Amino acid sequence: LGSLGNSKLKPEFSAETEFGFDLNLFESRANIELTHYDKKTTDALISRLIAPSLSGLTNQFVNIGSGQNTGWELSYTQRVLDRKNIAIDYTVTGSTNKNKMLKLGDGISPIASGNRNTQRNLPGYPLYGLWDKTITYNDANADHIIVLGEMTFSDTAVYQGTTFPTREVAFTPAVELLNHKLRISSQFDSKWGFKKFNNTLRHQCMNGVSCRGRYDASASLQQQAYALATSQSVFTGMFEDGAFTRWREASVSYEMPASWTRMVRAATWSVILTGRNLGVRTKYTGVDPEAAASNSDTRGNEEYFATPPLKYFTLRFNF
Repeated sequence: LGSLGNSKLKPEFSAETEFGFDLNLFESRANIELTHYDKKTTDALISRLIAPSLSGLTNQFVNIGSGQNTGWELSYTQRVLDRKNIAIDYTVTGSTNKNKMLKLGDGISPIASGNRNTQRNLPGYPLYGLWDKTITYNDANADHIIVLGEMTFSDTAVYQGTTFPTREVAFTPAVELLNHKLRISSQFDSKWGFKKFNNTLRHQCMNGVSCRGRYDASASLQQQAYALATSQSVFTGMFEDGAFTRWREASVSYEMPASWTRMVRAATWSVILTGRNLGVRTKYTGVDPEAAASNSDTRGNEEYFATPPLKYFTLRFNF
């Protein structure tokens, strides 16, 4: 009863073309894989606004429009050293993505989505891109306090940026010691080229109960202006650069001696200690650039009183 069915609904259809190459060098000590992809989706499933008089509801899923994703994928593995008592290798993976809506159905206006309708879907722009009015300000009386009379907003909302990373890189180094029985590895990954909606800060500033930019005179002029703009339902100042580099994982594994393995009647026995989400570097001011309000396209890259990726450790025995 909470949604309106559509008897004409059908699956999305996607087709993808790829080209690239694999290259193996130096007696397999180096391997390179490079791929370009171009994926188009038609009959896209989109929640469209409808007249409430039709059913008492305001949204219905329909097949309208098409989208495209293009980019590059790279994987490079290098064996730096390979001796009996020590071996060193690393892997670098990376990708780019350019996403955009190609078209909507005939006569259909741009479709708003996301919290406070901060996202728009329209041809020529990325799906779920952030849109809002631009903000300018000037402390005319030099009192270091911004008031609404010292602020100017654009007449209409303009495109502010994509909500999905457009570039990603991961680096995974590893070293093996003690005749390859001990392996120590780690992974660092970076994602950038996108904006994140700090909706937690929007909520704090708009309600005016716990927002530094509204009450602290030592806050920067920008903080004051962006916080005050929320009182006019302009949230551009809450769209932050979401770029980050995270220490994603560190792992130590050890292959137990054969005498120990025989005692437990196993062919092999290895012990692995792993830590995940060990640290992050970012200019994003919210809880975490990967904290998400929900696991969805519309709110998956929006922080709203969400928890960050948890730091945790596992100890595993493989027999």
